[in-house]
Amino acid sequence: MIQKTHKQEFMKHLVKLGLKKGQKIVLHANLATFGISSETFPNFVVKSILKKIGKTGSLIMPLYNLNLDPSINYNKKKIYNVRAISNIYKEYFKYKKLNISNSYIHRHFGTGDATKFLEKGKVYLSIGKNSDFEEFFKRDFSLILLGCEPGEGATYLHHLEALKKVPYRKWILLERKIKGKKLKIKINYFARKSSNYAENFNEVFNNIMFKNKLKKIKNKYGYSYIIKFKDLHEIGIKILKKNIYGFVKKK
Repeated sequence: MIQKTHKQEFMKHLVKLGLKKGQKIVLHANLATFGISSETFPNFVVKSILKKIGKTGSLIMPLYNLNLDPSINYNKKKIYNVRAISNIYKEYFKYKKLNISNSYIHRHFGTGDATKFLEKGKVYLSIGKNSDFEEFFKRDFSLILLGCEPGEGATYLHHLEALKKVPYRKWILLERKIKGKKLKIKINYFARKSSNYAENFNEVFNNIMFKNKLKKIKNKYGYSYIIKFKDLHEIGIKILKKNIYGFVKKK
């Protein structure tokens, strides 16, 4: 059971993040940073957020398949790499009336009227033009990193890398098996060219340009962040225009 004080602390955290009715959210989470040891905590978090945004709000979470065995006959309605998936995503995936994106690699799922577009995407898309990430921008979603550092959850920055065609990554094709398809599908993926550069997303979020656009809230062992995708997009593009290597550091 979750202690009453832990519930109160978490609800105060949501208030500081500024969640409101009708809000459209993409949420990445690392609940371990809250220091709350309870099997029911992930479900409590999901219910609390849904209550905050109400019936007119929409909540999306990720279920990525970055290192999925190519021999698997993929079904978007199943969870893979179960041990590596956060419990909050697994709890939310149990909900009814989910909209699940068709993207093989960068799969998202959620509830709410604003998540229906997820069912219309293409299986071969991951990031870049016409991807889920482009829709997050167009539909005015906000990104919440709940106890989660940018290096863990700011995947949108990879989307911007694809749009700006950064020189340290390149498009490749991955052949994968999809349930219901006789032939293999070719998946577009923007992969690293070499191991000379490492992501530096945490430092990106410390850029002075994020001042007044990004909210950062302390929890027990880390931080939560919230920012509109439109602001993240605008600032991220400015950083890359100034320095095409602005999202990475040399190893």
